[in-house]
Amino acid sequence: MDNIKEKRFYGRRQSRPLNKSRADSFDKLLPVLSIEPEHLGENGDLDPRTLYTETYKQYWLEIGFGSGEHLSALIRRHPDIAYIGCEPYINGMAA
Repeated sequence: MDNIKEKRFYGRRQSRPLNKSRADSFDKLLPVLSIEPEHLGENGDLDPRTLYTETYKQYWLEIGFGSGEHLSALIRRHPDIAYIGCEPYINGMAA
């Protein structure tokens, strides 16, 4: 028996392919909605105030927003707060 332990992977290695409509939307919107490198500091840090033309009282980060239902509800409930959404799965963003 081999003494090499099997590496475990939690999560999906590859998601389902996007349909044409979602792939087109993703390709058009991602460049518009992405945070450009010029907003990052020398160490890769981000001042969220550089992303908005208005000043907000708080800046919230939503990690893993999926299809965006929760993030959308937060934005409607708290319009005086700025939001940044991060989603690692392409399928979630495209939805």
